[in-house]
Amino acid sequence: MRLKQALFFLLLLPVISGCSDNDDDTSAGLVGTWRLEAVYYDPGDGSGDFASVESNKIIEFLADGTLISNGDLCTLSEEAGQETRASYNEELSELYVPGCQGELAVMTTLPFVLEGNRLEIYYQCIEGCGHRYKKVSG
Repeated sequence: MRLKQALFFLLLLPVISGCSDNDDDTSAGLVGTWRLEAVYYDPGDGSGDFASVESNKIIEFLADGTLISNGDLCTLSEEAGQETRASYNEELSELYVPGCQGELAVMTTLPFVLEGNRLEIYYQCIEGCGHRYKKVSG
């Protein structure tokens, strides 16, 4: 009987040790909710860096290739309040935002970089500029 108990616990050990105390409910990938955490402006000499911001601006990426933001995605605005709907292609690392040039039929393409739970979206500026988001759920 002791041999059976020992064997049972030996078989159960990998299952138990596979559990973690990580309470991070975010998974890899773009689908989920992201909150703006930093803004990047380059003065033209390559010395620009991301600076932390306090913002309620979020983007929710849906599995069907669409996204909804509670802020403007056509500009570097950190403000929440104006809903923006757009689409994305994760393989090409691009967002497609309609209406940035005044016409809904015209799509603006914004490149992005996804690294773990950090998402950087780059805007069309003469010098470098962008937003960094942190994944908060999904």
